[in-house]
Amino acid sequence: MSDLNRISPLALIDQYIRNTLSEEEACQLLNEVQRNEKISDLLVRNVLADLLLRDLFRSERMAGKIPPVSESSQFFGIPEIGAEPFPFQNSDLNQPITRTDPVDLSSPSSFFYSDGDQYIGRNFRKNQNRKRMIPILFGAAGLLLFILIASFAVWHKSGDSNHGSDSKFQEESFDPIARIEEVLNPVWSEEQFKRGQKLASNRISLTSGTVKLRMRKGAVLLLEGPGDYLLNEENKIFCKQGRLSALIPKEAIGFEVATPFSHFIDQGTEFSVDVGSDSAVLDVITGKVDVFRSIDLPVLRFLEGEACQLNSGNKIERIPLRPEQHLNEAKFMDQVRKDAVIKKQEKADRDRILDSNPNLLIRFEPGTVSPDGRIANLSRQGSGLVQFAQSFGSRAGEGARFDQKALEFTLPRHILSFDLPGNYKSITLTALIRIDALKNQGNILFASKNFMEEEGTFLWQISRQGELQFQITRAGKAIRGSYDSEPVFQPRLFGTWIFAALVIDGDRKTISHYADGRLVGQIPWDNPSPLKIGSAFFGNAKNDRWKNSDHYLGGAIQSCMIFDKALSPEETKISD
Repeated sequence: MSDLNRISPLALIDQYIRNTLSEEEACQLLNEVQRNEKISDLLVRNVLADLLLRDLFRSERMAGKIPPVSESSQFFGIPEIGAEPFPFQNSDLNQPITRTDPVDLSSPSSFFYSDGDQYIGRNFRKNQNRKRMIPILFGAAGLLLFILIASFAVWHKSGDSNHGSDSKFQEESFDPIARIEEVLNPVWSEEQFKRGQKLASNRISLTSGTVKLRMRKGAVLLLEGPGDYLLNEENKIFCKQGRLSALIPKEAIGFEVATPFSHFIDQGTEFSVDVGSDSAVLDVITGKVDVFRSIDLPVLRFLEGEACQLNSGNKIERIPLRPEQHLNEAKFMDQVRKDAVIKKQEKADRDRILDSNPNLLIRFEPGTVSPDGRIANLSRQGSGLVQFAQSFGSRAGEGARFDQKALEFTLPRHILSFDLPGNYKSITLTALIRIDALKNQGNILFASKNFMEEEGTFLWQISRQGELQFQITRAGKAIRGSYDSEPVFQPRLFGTWIFAALVIDGDRKTISHYADGRLVGQIPWDNPSPLKIGSAFFGNAKNDRWKNSDHYLGGAIQSCMIFDKALSPEETKISD
């Protein structure tokens, strides 16, 4: 058991889902589940996610068009191919590959079976090994049933009583394999994603537009719409339909594009793949790409300047290279820059209308900070009350777009201060923010300096669990009540930009939280005292009660506004 003790719970869960647990490992996993609620919760979530993925892609399998698939790649509906290159001599399309090195079939690194089919990959196991898997599979199935029943009550209870109670654990369990570096006018068919968002296991469906991804190993992908793509591995992507261009660095050699017709396996190159309903086209711009169609057909290598077309009958033919179809990084970023010029002008037109709004008291764009740390109030109505805010310690960083700037709040000394006099019955605060981490118990968006001292002063912050929180001072105490939103800022959204709004409606007696125009929390509220701001801060807070603790935002603010009225749900969709 000494070796088993070194296997992490996450590795055991992965082996369990892949049906490769030994009896001893199954016992170890069972003990982990019984001792640790977090491991029990993680197991159930992974099992359910695996079942959902398999169900989602079961319909994508194309009978007769692809060879048998392994258990580990069943949800792809295509064969599993190893990342190592196939050594072979040059060959034409009609001749089998002549291998230049011996293949050891007696010591495969892994084996999985599905629907009675033998595993297909870089190693092979004789069929009699199937018998060895039978007791393990039955034991794993029994373990699944026991664990699901035994852990459901624990999972349900922890979900009710400790929802988001351990953000650090959530962050560790989220294992991103890619990041969206840039987007160009995307129209999403299903789930929407953001610039800067990290991805783990995600389906990307585009009606139109382009998305630039950087995989964990360094591969750069440009996905064009209309297209349907699946990410599930750090050096592989499944493309059901659409066109993608790939730039593969040395560290990511072996990157694989899997389609319903074939696998395209990079050997250090730049290439594009165009997948339609009945064919797939490969264009090799530089380097070389291996094409795998079926276990009984030769692996073909295409070199720089070559192209081929494959159809559903495993037929392949050489075609002329189509360089005009290939979208490289330089061409893409040129399109992004041209689009940014248009969007900048559109924003300027919106801002002129916005700044003339009689209810707008403050509009700061912290990224426009002057050398002396001042940030002008751009509101025409409110400039008579507040001329500028003062930044201390913060620096300007990248904003929501590559051509925009934002003010960073990543250290205790970073703060933006201002003074807004007056009493208010209703008020709205908005902020376009990026959260990088939630390290503090409270990560402040806005706070009155006299919070917890002066009646009617208040606080707006993000909890460590990612909830938007509102607190107000009554009788010298912070009254929190249940003025919190659902968890919004989760690890998968760290690094993305979200337009948050707090609407305090004194007429309707409600407090509402919004994220990107979506209502994420609404609470009845009846405050006997008027709301006060006075001396206040964005992104941090400082007073005698907070001097021994950190409350900085842990991210950046690109714009922030204060209105002296409750905005409507439609108005909370204002964004940059």
